[in-house]
Amino acid sequence: MIVEAQVHNKVSDLGLLCETAEVAENNLGVHTIESIADRSYYKIEHTKVCEAAGTAAYVAKLVRSPGIKAGLFPKDTFTYDATTDTLSYPSGETLLPRYKEAMRGTKAISYVNRSACRTCDMRAH
Repeated sequence: MIVEAQVHNKVSDLGLLCETAEVAENNLGVHTIESIADRSYYKIEHTKVCEAAGTAAYVAKLVRSPGIKAGLFPKDTFTYDATTDTLSYPSGETLLPRYKEAMRGTKAISYVNRSACRTCDMRAH
């Protein structure tokens, strides 16, 4: 059931969930509410504010990676293991860290497994 809708001049809904949920609470005459919104509302800081105010916020995480548009896997497809400093690839293979010196004394980390990647069906991704 939709209990609140807004029209505004902002280009995106980003960060408007708390404001919209508060008006919906008033419209319903309740003190807590569960809100479901699409990705355009996703902003982690605002989601935390909503939850602190008693609003359970269910919002799909915004995907911003340009690699996804190119058909690559998003970061959350991989599982990081801090004890071994490795990543688990969606096919189940383990990727090992390779460190390189980067700009201004920082290090760039690439996770690789050349032997597994050569024969992987998902290599293009």
